[in-house]
Amino acid sequence: MNTLLDIFLRPGSADIVQLGLLFLRASIGLIMVFHGFPKLLAGPNTWVTLGSAMENFGIHFLPIVWGLACALTEFFGGVSLVLGLGVRMSCIFLIFAMSVALVMHLTLHDSYDVYSHAITLIIIFITFFIIGSGTFSLDYYLTRP
Repeated sequence: MNTLLDIFLRPGSADIVQLGLLFLRASIGLIMVFHGFPKLLAGPNTWVTLGSAMENFGIHFLPIVWGLACALTEFFGGVSLVLGLGVRMSCIFLIFAMSVALVMHLTLHDSYDVYSHAITLIIIFITFFIIGSGTFSLDYYLTRP
């Protein structure tokens, strides 16, 4: 069993890469939890506002449902990332949510400073989808032989 000191003394080792992945995954997960939680608590008026972004895709029905789905995706997707449980599935939903946010900001002609956050998160979620949650995750411990 490697000690933490051994892991840091061998840069580039598989353990240090997995530790870095854990840090990134948990940090981004917490960011998403803190984005989603206030939206969940804000209630139906906020959900309608969030859900109206689907109009950019020609979807005009039930904006409250789409807004609630966005808030739930951000909150529980963040929890999923923190725990490393169901990361790939959560990333599919998070990529969709951030894509809707990106299109909304572009439609509003917001500056790059505003919509770059959505682009960054899309890139990160695609990366998590490709590489998975890593060895320091519940996914790993629940699926190993």
